Amino acid sequence: MTETSISTGIITAAFGFLSALVGAVAQVYIAQMQRSPTLPPGPHAPPHLSGGLRNLQLFAFALLVLSLLSFMYVAFLPGEENRWFLRINALVVVITIICCAVLLLLPLFGSLGTGGSQLRKLAVCLCGIVFLVGLVLLALKFYQWQQQPVNVRLVMAGWNEYNNGNYGRAIVAADKCVDRFGRRASKLEADLTDTPLPRPGKVTEVEKEAIYKNGLLNDVATCYWIKGDSASNLHKAEVARIAFTRACELSHALTYDPKGFFWSPSADACDRLQDLK
Repeated sequence: MTETSISTGIITAAFGFLSALVGAVAQVYIAQMQRSPTLPPGPHAPPHLSGGLRNLQLFAFALLVLSLLSFMYVAFLPGEENRWFLRINALVVVITIICCAVLLLLPLFGSLGTGGSQLRKLAVCLCGIVFLVGLVLLALKFYQWQQQPVNVRLVMAGWNEYNNGNYGRAIVAADKCVDRFGRRASKLEADLTDTPLPRPGKVTEVEKEAIYKNGLLNDVATCYWIKGDSASNLHKAEVARIAFTRACELSHALTYDPKGFFWSPSADACDRLQDLK
């Protein structure tokens, strides 16, 4: 069984539980609507209503188990780069777990029937929606994550830590990439010695396709740059100098900026080396 097939299974299970939970909510709602208006008030919900609520709580518990298994699957997958997925999506992970905890714990503090708190009911409903959205979002993101090559995952992790100011973690992610793919990137650079340097800036679709053909070279050069700039921010001049030197050597690499253009980590690293002398 491949990682992709397991990821697909997680998504399918998430949507299946979503459908089941919606069905349970509908069952409770219908039961409420069908209650006799002459039913005397009391602290306990009618049997058919309490049964529907018990089903709802069972579905919430099943969703908790599913989410925990999903997180464990991601955390213990072969290849340390997969563990960066949880760090990149840490906010969604934390919110999802908190909402699931609320779903399970709030019903313990009182009935959700006619005598229950309206505020507690609202909290359970909102947390249920947020939890389901978070779980499905994480499943979809993880499926997309698994489609990317390892070098792409590592450069994504490096950028995430760098942009968040976690320079030490950015260096760790960058090292994982260059240690694993550095030699292959150097060989690709050597093979391109007689090839004109790619043009930075905004490019045509044809030029973009040619740039992406050297994706591993681009990612390694980018990781060297991330390591060098992160080390500079941490006042580790020697580490920065070595990283920028390696990036400077990979002159055919380009990095895409989300603003819509490419830039050369090699050219920038060469300039930064002059500043370090």
